[in-house]
Amino acid sequence: MAYLLMGQNVKKFDESLQIINQLITAHPNTADYHYMKGILYSQKEDYKNALPSFIKAVEIDPNNTNHVFYLAIAYDKQKDFKNAEKYFQKSIELSPENANAYNYLGYLYAEKGINKEKSEELLIKATNLEPDNAAYQDSIGWIYFKQNRLSEALLHLHFAEQVSGDRDQEDPVIF
Repeated sequence: MAYLLMGQNVKKFDESLQIINQLITAHPNTADYHYMKGILYSQKEDYKNALPSFIKAVEIDPNNTNHVFYLAIAYDKQKDFKNAEKYFQKSIELSPENANAYNYLGYLYAEKGINKEKSEELLIKATNLEPDNAAYQDSIGWIYFKQNRLSEALLHLHFAEQVSGDRDQEDPVIF
């Protein structure tokens, strides 16, 4: 019920939070309840409050790749790059086929203008795992642009534009 109430179309966050808090009180060592609380705060873009919930979820279940991945995102949203990087790397270790983790970390490096070779490696891995993902194609195009490899950048950026357009998912960031 808590999950359904926090849905993007329902957005009954207070009611959902009340249920989640009751569940956590009754079962404080259930990682999924802390994770759900973190997701709820993330949907509200309240990463300051999401972070402790994700930390608790990972403390309880350190090998759950979803918990680790969302902890990394919360750290990134709180501008804690060191911990975001650490947990994205852990997410990749736990789930080597998680294209989203490769893309997120590779894009972070590209945005910061650091570890450009590692960024490229991560973004290539993401696009190899999901070659028709417009966001990942956009990311690899971005690192090529940052490396002044303009013809390669354009190839991937145009492909990202075409894929998103073909799916009626036009993304203003890509355009």
